[in-house]
Amino acid sequence: MKKALVILVIVLISALTATAGKLTDGLRAAYNQSPSVEWQPVLIALSNRTSASEALIGYETAGLEMAHSRVMELLLANASFMQSPVRNTLGNLESTGQARNVRSLWIANIIAAELTQSAAEQLSNMPEVDEIGLDEPITLRKMLEVTPDDGSAAAEGLIAAGALDAWMAGYRGEGRIVCVLGDGFNANHPLLAGNWRGRNSPVGQCWFDVSGSATPSSCGGETAQMLGLACGSAVGSAPATGVAPSAQWIAANVFCNSPRLSDILTAMQWAVDTDGNGATLDDVPDVIVSAWQLNAACRGGEPFAVWEAFSNAEAMGPVVLFAAGQDGERGAGSVVSPASHVTCFSVGFADMQGGRVAIHPASGRGPSPCDGKTIKPDLVAPGTRVVTMGESGRVRVTGSAAAAAYVAGAVALIRQVNPSLRAGEIKRILTTGATDAGSPGPDNTFGHGILNVAHAVMKATTRERTGTLRVAARYGGTSVSDVRITISGAFGDRVESTDGGDAILEHLAAGRNYALRAGRFGYKLYRHDDSVTVQSGTSVNVFLDLERGFHDDAEYDQGWSLGVRGDDATSGTWARAVPVGSKVQGRIVQPDRDASPEGTYCFVTGNASSADDEGSTADVDGGRTTLRSPLFSLTEIEEPVIQFSYWYSNDRGANPGEDFFRAQISSDGGTTWKDLMSTSASTNGWLEVSFPVRTFAEPGDRMMLQFVAEDYEPGSLVEAAVDEIRVTGSPSAPEPPRGLTLDIQFNQVVLKWLPSPGARAYRVYLSGERNKIVAPENLYAVVSDTTLTVPLSDIPYEQFYFQVTAVK
Repeated sequence: MKKALVILVIVLISALTATAGKLTDGLRAAYNQSPSVEWQPVLIALSNRTSASEALIGYETAGLEMAHSRVMELLLANASFMQSPVRNTLGNLESTGQARNVRSLWIANIIAAELTQSAAEQLSNMPEVDEIGLDEPITLRKMLEVTPDDGSAAAEGLIAAGALDAWMAGYRGEGRIVCVLGDGFNANHPLLAGNWRGRNSPVGQCWFDVSGSATPSSCGGETAQMLGLACGSAVGSAPATGVAPSAQWIAANVFCNSPRLSDILTAMQWAVDTDGNGATLDDVPDVIVSAWQLNAACRGGEPFAVWEAFSNAEAMGPVVLFAAGQDGERGAGSVVSPASHVTCFSVGFADMQGGRVAIHPASGRGPSPCDGKTIKPDLVAPGTRVVTMGESGRVRVTGSAAAAAYVAGAVALIRQVNPSLRAGEIKRILTTGATDAGSPGPDNTFGHGILNVAHAVMKATTRERTGTLRVAARYGGTSVSDVRITISGAFGDRVESTDGGDAILEHLAAGRNYALRAGRFGYKLYRHDDSVTVQSGTSVNVFLDLERGFHDDAEYDQGWSLGVRGDDATSGTWARAVPVGSKVQGRIVQPDRDASPEGTYCFVTGNASSADDEGSTADVDGGRTTLRSPLFSLTEIEEPVIQFSYWYSNDRGANPGEDFFRAQISSDGGTTWKDLMSTSASTNGWLEVSFPVRTFAEPGDRMMLQFVAEDYEPGSLVEAAVDEIRVTGSPSAPEPPRGLTLDIQFNQVVLKWLPSPGARAYRVYLSGERNKIVAPENLYAVVSDTTLTVPLSDIPYEQFYFQVTAVK
């Protein structure tokens, strides 16, 4: 309590010296543009607001319940203190007919009201007022498409999101609460009633209506659809539709009667403490999700303090999620407000039907128009024709609201695994556990990647029950980046890429067995089929000495990009998948098997959901799609030859032979490309081909390979697949030495290493700095043996490092 008193005194002192506020440009324009309209709805932002970060100083490691109580106490105290003189003035203005409909909002220390311009000008001169802005209208972002469920592949979206793996590990959202701020619907909804918290708790803590309705009533359907995706449970013979089917839900109706920002803030204020008791946490939802927007791309005429409300809400416990909008056709910066704000967590939507991994064309894209640089959206989730609950039955929906609801369900599972996690930690788990898509690393199309519920649940396991695996990848003593490290266990596969040669896999459940794979085209696939385990609170280091090798049978991820900048195909984009065959009039157009003697995966342009689908299902449409390798080096291969098997179908539909399949090579890191082949001829099966590299490009250390399939107007039926990609040729340099050991004896150092096939000698370098070997300055000796004794008197460094290279 002493800390709270100190803060109030500081607020008092600073308030006395505060400068007067001002009207935002948007509010002033509203008054000037509509002189006949005397009243404008406004938001009055008070000075010296208490932020969530300030409220939690000294409470950084406190539990969620204490943090919730602390933040709410200080927000209420600060609002009461700062708003008092302004409310007195507003009372006088009401009595003279210049103010009406006054409401206090402690969630951001804002007062909502309707004011005449003279009243707004008068209030703006009060030192307690920071800014007066327009109470902007907001609109609900409805789904792009809602159609009856046809019953096919009902769990496809949940599988793509990784939810079923989390269910198998025992997490379905028991004891957690999901909140949707949306429109109204019937609380007795036959498919959602069983999960409504209001069945066993006071209705006022489980339903809120800005218009004052005491019980849920229908006026839309969006909320039902979002709840179905977040926590829709099984009913009768119908399977669950929600990521967290055992979680409970609460909801607020904001959008049935021309809502404004003050309405969403009022609903948010209710949601973060539904019972009005800051000392309790069991009524507070784990996640608050909504799909709405302002007309402005970033900030309209509202005061900036509005955006503090959502950060304050998260400091009290819930994760706050926003749909990224459906204006993606406008291109860069099309993510809408509020999702566009730097501090708001936004979710875009992808098409993941039939094995496809493609952003939906309408999904909002970054960067944030607020600063022109922040990555947006933060995350992407399946949101195309996913199954959920309609007003009266199961439906399929498409839209950013659907994807945001999936992420809301994931938050409920994360909190079930680890109830102590704060909102910021959960958002980091969601982004770092996402499956990368699009360009490597975060980008303004897929954000940090595609929602992977299984990975997020694994990362959420409490630190007392987890360990860390650090995998270091080297070649000849040099770090290798972009090696795909795959860990397989009870939660499915988890993939991380090495950065500077190291991949760090945190929050691995301790005591479980994992299989390890490491792949990057240009090196031999590393397989550790014996179990890798970690112990609680420890870090296990695994060092991989990679070997040169050029063989990719698509069974494991070796770093190929499934699409590049400039691709414009709207369907049938490249995927690494088990191919699902499709036919036209009994003749196969897409393979039903891969080209490997053993294995099942290949690279394929899209995938049908079943062999019964039409032949044109998931074929290439609307442009081109590219499969591109990572950088690789051919400097150690004499007369290299590229081989691969491919499947191409371009003669079964309309306009046969109009489009081309290309295999291309680059020797400058992808700046320029040369065709290895360019053909419009169908293969009628798998076909193996080979090309001497030197005929097309000079072998070097910045080689890349890519395969391009296309279907431009007039449209046709195009399918392509690639498998068994190899580079053959005799080594032009020996493999680097391996197994280097160092034994410090009384007055000497003994180095030993394994022999390298083809080596006639070895160069031994000595340096006083890690990874800093300069030839010839650091050259110590050239030897033909694989053992070298170095006197300590020859070593002028306190810390020293040796490197051994092979000479042909």
